[in-house]
Amino acid sequence: MNQNQQVDKILELRNEGFGYKRIANELKTSIGMVRYTIAKAEKNTLSGFCKNCGIKTLSVKGKKAKKFCSDRCRYKWWNNHRKGKEVR
Repeated sequence: MNQNQQVDKILELRNEGFGYKRIANELKTSIGMVRYTIAKAEKNTLSGFCKNCGIKTLSVKGKKAKKFCSDRCRYKWWNNHRKGKEVR
């Protein structure tokens, strides 16, 4: 397994909810390597939560942070939070 495949597999297992130790055992690598790989991948992304439904959102570093997971959630949130604003 080459380096890129290993990184992809580590991130895939982490997204499935596996812990560092279990990922290391699955891929027969060190826990330090798993931690380093995940930390490096998360460094470039910023996570937050949707203002409407609370689902975790990921934003790219250097770009505007996402506040909503979808247009549907954005519309729903804004329609529910129009207090005191006149609609034309």
